[in-house]
Amino acid sequence: MEWKNVHPAGFEGSEKKLEVLVSLESKKGSKVAGIPSLRTLPRSFWDSVVAASGAQILSELSTLYCDAFLLSESSLFVFQDRIIMITCGQTRLIEAVPRLIDRLGEGAITGVFYERKNEAYPEAQHTRFEEDVARLKGFFQGGQTQSLEYPALGGYVRLFHWGLMAPKKEAARTLELLMHDLDPAVLKVFQNNDRAPRQKLSQTLQFPQIFSGFQFDEFWFEPCGYSLNALRGEEYYTLHLTPETHASYVSFETNRAFQSAAEFRRAIERVLKVFKPKSSLLIQFGHVEAPPVWVEASWGEFEVSPTQTLSLEPGMKLHFNAIGRNPHLVLPTMAAQWRSHRSGADALSNSTLE
Repeated sequence: MEWKNVHPAGFEGSEKKLEVLVSLESKKGSKVAGIPSLRTLPRSFWDSVVAASGAQILSELSTLYCDAFLLSESSLFVFQDRIIMITCGQTRLIEAVPRLIDRLGEGAITGVFYERKNEAYPEAQHTRFEEDVARLKGFFQGGQTQSLEYPALGGYVRLFHWGLMAPKKEAARTLELLMHDLDPAVLKVFQNNDRAPRQKLSQTLQFPQIFSGFQFDEFWFEPCGYSLNALRGEEYYTLHLTPETHASYVSFETNRAFQSAAEFRRAIERVLKVFKPKSSLLIQFGHVEAPPVWVEASWGEFEVSPTQTLSLEPGMKLHFNAIGRNPHLVLPTMAAQWRSHRSGADALSNSTLE
């Protein structure tokens, strides 16, 4: 299958992400949305949600706890009481929100997270982050926006979040590793049109060893590009690769409950050593009572910044590290510039986290 949503200069790998949490029962025990689980909604409904965003479902993988849809532009994960949707290219992920509200009702939604990474071709996007936030605030008043920028790496992540209650600890746990500017030698391998070396990239990455017991669903795009979903019970991980020469990008995400900092590091180190990105952003979302798993350190050609932490109301924290492959980049002394704006405030408030 060929990519859609392609800018003349190349495909936009940087992604948008939407997470929606729901409560399907009222205080009296009645079904708020008329359904016992989001997973009972028909496939046709999820087709319509994805189509509204400008993508389509390619394949599906399921466990007793989750349905994972591989999309023409990234992924959709549906759990009993939450969804996670990630899209790239020129998709309009914000259009999924009114479709969800129309079906579930605003009263069923208890939390919303919306994220956009800096884009290689921002002029090709249908909307800007600020426009998306304006629409979200029309539905969810009192939401907050944050922007984290690491100037030395030239990257940033912008977030909108709103919630009525703190999520469950397992629902709050998410790890994102967002990687830019892959090593040219690595790009050459992934730009190869020969199908033989493409097969089962997950085995090349040694994911079966790091993430044992997971089911895999993967897809190669034409002329290049790769997506992977994997499930084991309630745990998932997903990887999306855009090997554009001038705008290469890889995202890796999981809700895996790592048992130790050593196990966590092995997984991150393996991904970094395969793709050799010039710059990466490591983001851990978690419950306010859960400590970050990452023990900051540097190894080989990668430098890791000190961990920065931001509180996300209600009841969550975000832990952040920048990772640079440039040997001349000194990350441990660099400060993250946070811009935080609470809905209804007059202006952005600026603060530096040391």
